[in-house]
Amino acid sequence: RLAALDVDVCVEQSLFGSLCWYGRTIDPLYLANPQWLRVISGISAWVFGPLYLLMAWAFVRGADVVRGPALAWCVAIIYSMVLHLWMEFFGDHPPANVPVLIAVYLPYLLLPFVVLWRLRLPRPFSRPVA
Repeated sequence: RLAALDVDVCVEQSLFGSLCWYGRTIDPLYLANPQWLRVISGISAWVFGPLYLLMAWAFVRGADVVRGPALAWCVAIIYSMVLHLWMEFFGDHPPANVPVLIAVYLPYLLLPFVVLWRLRLPRPFSRPVA
């Protein structure tokens, strides 16, 4: 994620024009890019990035071994999203367009709950023999 880096997306003739527009019209916190957001984004990119590949492979293959790492991922994402959304709404840089911001971030908050529900059984991919 670009937010993990200390990059000015609004420089003259930037390739990141849409990101600058997003920050100005929807999410000023994105442009402020405080250190805590860079840390959360770095963890998302460099820790969860490879984990996404492993989890996708395991879900497609139906490997029960993914349950532990996926549960840890769910808890970490929910925690970071609660922190992020708290800072969005109650921090120094409130959202410029609340409905759109909610539409952007709601899937990031809901997906971990869907995965938790899917992994509620100890062997989520095993099927009983009939």
